[in-house]
Amino acid sequence: MTSYELYQATLYLGMAHRLYRRPIRAILLYGCGRLIPLDFDEELYRRLLALIPQCGQAMG
Repeated sequence: MTSYELYQATLYLGMAHRLYRRPIRAILLYGCGRLIPLDFDEELYRRLLALIPQCGQAMG
């Protein structure tokens, strides 16, 4: 799993966690048949959200 895939999945899991307020877990399925279970990492989610202002500044 690439960092991009992990971050993208974490953002989706974070939205689901905010909506349902339950423990969230995902299973990623690649086209080759590879399955990767992924638990929600709240700390990573918060760090990603903290980057939003910097992204806005970088985009001008």
